[in-house]
Amino acid sequence: MARGYRTLAREVVTVPFDPGIVDGRLTLQSLRPATRRAWLAAGAAVARGF
Repeated sequence: MARGYRTLAREVVTVPFDPGIVDGRLTLQSLRPATRRAWLAAGAAVARGF
């Protein structure tokens, strides 16, 4: 899926599935460390575009 966006976007960051996202209320503590790092990388990719 990410491969398809590489031609459309400046940068593509893959965020893994995390059960903490589907449990209702989303909190940073409910996410696995790998998911937290991926969302941080996604935020950094957005910031690089500014």
